[in-house]
Amino acid sequence: MKRITFTTLFVFMSLLLSTGLSRAQSTDATLSDINIDIGVLTPAFNPDITKYVVLVPDGTEAVTVSPLANEGSASFSGGGVISLANQELTTITVTAEDGTTKKSYHVFMAHENCYAALLTIG
Repeated sequence: MKRITFTTLFVFMSLLLSTGLSRAQSTDATLSDINIDIGVLTPAFNPDITKYVVLVPDGTEAVTVSPLANEGSASFSGGGVISLANQELTTITVTAEDGTTKKSYHVFMAHENCYAALLTIG
């Protein structure tokens, strides 16, 4: 019975790693959640749904949107503190670990009573 020496094991591992048998990069470009600091995300978060509305109380000046990537090695842009005076829509784009797979989520924010006048006309 032959014994495997450290040198033999080292050579084997070096060959294994150099042949490209490393782990494939993830193509998961989904979020696991979208957290907001005020208001209600509608519909309830689902990684397959990409369009959301957040109704916030009148007078709210900003909403903090905090996305969470499903895969720890994925990255995202968008979200953060959204000023309702300048912007009502934020787009969160998730890029998977592979660097090419992307998915975008859109969150529209509106004051609860911003459309009340339209509903009472008539």
